[in-house]
Amino acid sequence: MKKNLFVLILALIGMTTAMAADFAYITGKSVNFRATPSTSGSKISALTFGEVVEYVDTKGDWIKVRVKTWDNRTMTQKIHTGYVSAAYVTRIISSPIPKAVLGSDFELMASDGDVAGYLSFEWSGNTLEYFYRIVSNEMRQAGGSGTLDAGNGDVVYAAESLAPVNGDPSIYDAAQGLFYFSGILWKVSK
Repeated sequence: MKKNLFVLILALIGMTTAMAADFAYITGKSVNFRATPSTSGSKISALTFGEVVEYVDTKGDWIKVRVKTWDNRTMTQKIHTGYVSAAYVTRIISSPIPKAVLGSDFELMASDGDVAGYLSFEWSGNTLEYFYRIVSNEMRQAGGSGTLDAGNGDVVYAAESLAPVNGDPSIYDAAQGLFYFSGILWKVSK
């Protein structure tokens, strides 16, 4: 059983690497996500500050993105492709994740610039434990913790990366001091 799980984790890591995507995050408080690259294009939904999307292409003043949503009615994940004004999107330039960064503390920034949550890591041998707490009125109050075990391939030192957590990739942007982890965009604490 453990061997099969280990093989599955390695396969998922390989698929994540092979399907490497570019990402961006939303910088506006509530940004229209449209079907076509125009203010007259039909609105699919609104995206919120800090939401991470998959970058597809640039068309003039518009960024084509893919967004994952959850359909509570059908209990399935859906992927929508559409456009967001480039004025409200910043690309995330993925960098290798240095082991030292995983000893850093991170903050979740609210759209008003206040700190809305905290993320920290702690090493114990080959195991990396993480803890987070969200304390924002804009987002639901939440907290959590988990363990990533190097012995199971969750933490890959050679590639300086982490296995997906809760189905989301882990992305580090060294230039901006950003870390997308467990579906949330964090900023390195100063």
